[in-house]
Amino acid sequence: MNKIILAIFLLSISSHAFAKIEKWECYAPKNSSKFAYKTVVGTYKLDTDEETVAYLSNGTWKYYDWCCDITFDEEKKLLYFSFVGFDHIFDLVSKERFVSNFKYLCKVMN
Repeated sequence: MNKIILAIFLLSISSHAFAKIEKWECYAPKNSSKFAYKTVVGTYKLDTDEETVAYLSNGTWKYYDWCCDITFDEEKKLLYFSFVGFDHIFDLVSKERFVSNFKYLCKVMN
């Protein structure tokens, strides 16, 4: 019984001790061209613990936190913010990025 309680305790600590960070590579919408699935439109670093989103620009991560209030919806698994009049939504389950009416398919990078 003590081992089960200890295991549950350690799992609860470990799930909160490390940040959940994913790096995504997103592609142009399928209907934009016949090469859309090969055209990378952005590389992003998403951190759900710190609620930050960064994009890769000339080999450097640039963060959106200077301009926007970024929110993580734990229940829906969405990281989102508004920037220049557009809603930006990162769906962590389906690995899709939405910018207003545009949907970008993304894949998780190592």
